[in-house]
Amino acid sequence: MGITMIYKINPLIEGEVAERNNEFEIDSMYNNKYTDESIYLKLLKSGESYKKYEYCYNYALKLKYIGSCENGLEILQATYKRISLKQLRKGDIITFFTAEFDDNDVNADNIQHFGIIKKTDNTLNGTIILSKWGTEGIFETNLNSLPEFYGSKICFWRKKK
Repeated sequence: MGITMIYKINPLIEGEVAERNNEFEIDSMYNNKYTDESIYLKLLKSGESYKKYEYCYNYALKLKYIGSCENGLEILQATYKRISLKQLRKGDIITFFTAEFDDNDVNADNIQHFGIIKKTDNTLNGTIILSKWGTEGIFETNLNSLPEFYGSKICFWRKKK
């Protein structure tokens, strides 16, 4: 599958995601920080309730043994197929990647983040995802309401039958 199924987004959250000490600090940081209507960010789980899967790739793929984004990408490439935005539906996987070195496709060097499609109207603006932000928690966001360091390019995946 070629680069035709790569989409560009505009991440609106600048800077690093700071580590917070407790659920109250995380909730205060994220649920009360953004008043820009274009940012949709909702903390769903923090504290001990979200630690079943340690990182974004573990959470999205529901596999505890994956050790990195690169390993998660290998699993995607072996057991999932790339799909277009028009084919997207609830439960599909989204990956985020950077394109700093003229990379036109997701690879082990540029993959940054994984998420799960919660709902979509098959447009970039109408797609909501669930994703785990390190130790911060599980968030529900639109595609542009993620930290910029996750990358500005995305692609979608569906489990092969």
